[in-house]
Amino acid sequence: MASDQDAIYRVRIAGAEPVMINPEVLSHLDVIATEDGRYHLLWEGKSIHFEMLSLDLEAKRMVIRAEGQQFQLEVSDALQLMIERLGLQRHRSNALEQLRAPMPGLVLKFLVQPGDHIEPGDPVVILEAMKMENVIKSTGHGTVDQLRVSEGQPVEKEEVLMSFR
Repeated sequence: MASDQDAIYRVRIAGAEPVMINPEVLSHLDVIATEDGRYHLLWEGKSIHFEMLSLDLEAKRMVIRAEGQQFQLEVSDALQLMIERLGLQRHRSNALEQLRAPMPGLVLKFLVQPGDHIEPGDPVVILEAMKMENVIKSTGHGTVDQLRVSEGQPVEKEEVLMSFR
């Protein structure tokens, strides 16, 4: 497996050790799109079929379903890894002020209401985008102050969905 020093990607999966991917590992990966949102991966002699449930390119996070289980993956690229190695990452507060739509779509359902306290990773809203239901999770903690859009309302990317106090 790749070391931290020569890795160009690190993939974190909740509850598992991170996978370091270097150019050699990357050259042996074979991913094929089989149908809308479904893929076939050949890796280390294993055949894996998976479905992309949600993808946030800006946050470098995705949720997939493989072998009947759902996995949340977080990908760090070479620049992020170098910044971490040099100890230059910014430390930010986990307190939320607003939650914005990560993609354009249709608000199907809010999973929280004003007054609810949320923690990082809590599901807060279901957003339909590209015929897929995406469960949007909190990236921080806070108390919901106001829902800024309604269920059934279309939203644009970066539109404020809710605010916190």
